[in-house]
Amino acid sequence: MQISRRKILLSAVAMSPLLMAGSCINNIPANPSVWISGIQAIATEISQIVGMLSTAGVSPSVIAQVQSIVASIQAAAAAVGTAVTQTAGQSILTQIEGYINALVPILQPFLSLIPGIGSIMGIIVIALPAIEAALNIIIGALSPAAIALGTLAPPLPLTAAPGFDVHQAYLNMLIQRANAVKARKLHYRR
Repeated sequence: MQISRRKILLSAVAMSPLLMAGSCINNIPANPSVWISGIQAIATEISQIVGMLSTAGVSPSVIAQVQSIVASIQAAAAAVGTAVTQTAGQSILTQIEGYINALVPILQPFLSLIPGIGSIMGIIVIALPAIEAALNIIIGALSPAAIALGTLAPPLPLTAAPGFDVHQAYLNMLIQRANAVKARKLHYRR
């Protein structure tokens, strides 16, 4: 029996309030499809930042710093494909949050000059709690400067309803955007 990606995401949305509360009602296991997709989406979305900085004429030394951190995020995210345990996923997410903390001070001077960077970082920051919930953990390792980037996320195209989970909605947006980036890359390779 094949389960569609949509059904997986809808079930994650339905479960997210329980998980966000730190609940393990009925020993709900970590949802690997959600956290794996989320971590991979972070790597895909964050990879766009280097190109944005390059086209904006940012100095090569800053671009090299950002490339190094982005490469570290991508390497950690690549390991998620072999991470079969919740503990491995938690470790990878903790590494990625540390790399985001290192990236934020480098990017801050460019946030107003290149608005797309703020949008990407904002979506990632707001989506992180949903990924943590899918792993049944709360890391909360982001710096105050990184957390502040959440205000730069684009508004949601949804209306709030009872039980609406903002973090899950942004995670869904992050995954959708990452899939669109992958599709564009595949299209240009042809």
